[in-house]
Amino acid sequence: MVIQLRRKPFGLLADLPAEQIGLCLDANHLANTDDLIPTVKQLSERIITLHISDYDGIDEKHWMPFQGVVDWGGFATALAEIGYTGAFVYETMPEGDTVTEKLAIIAANFQRILNAAR
Repeated sequence: MVIQLRRKPFGLLADLPAEQIGLCLDANHLANTDDLIPTVKQLSERIITLHISDYDGIDEKHWMPFQGVVDWGGFATALAEIGYTGAFVYETMPEGDTVTEKLAIIAANFQRILNAAR
């Protein structure tokens, strides 16, 4: 899909109105982590939500951010540059025994992503 996006901006979305059609960008799904930041910038106003998790660069792992290969600082910076204000939907299972503990871990991790912006 990334190759298609480079050939024609937004791929299948190109002819659809941005104010009506958006997408969920999943940080865990790009085949090459070097494509994540350019993809954020290219899709900018089309990104309406995010799936947040990390991986090993080969296969989906749904790890917590900073446990794998995603450049979270660069990702956070790119999101800030495009003015993204949507949701960060964590697609992962944090450590912790209770829901309260898991939510606290996610909240701290989210803050770490924001702090990593350059």
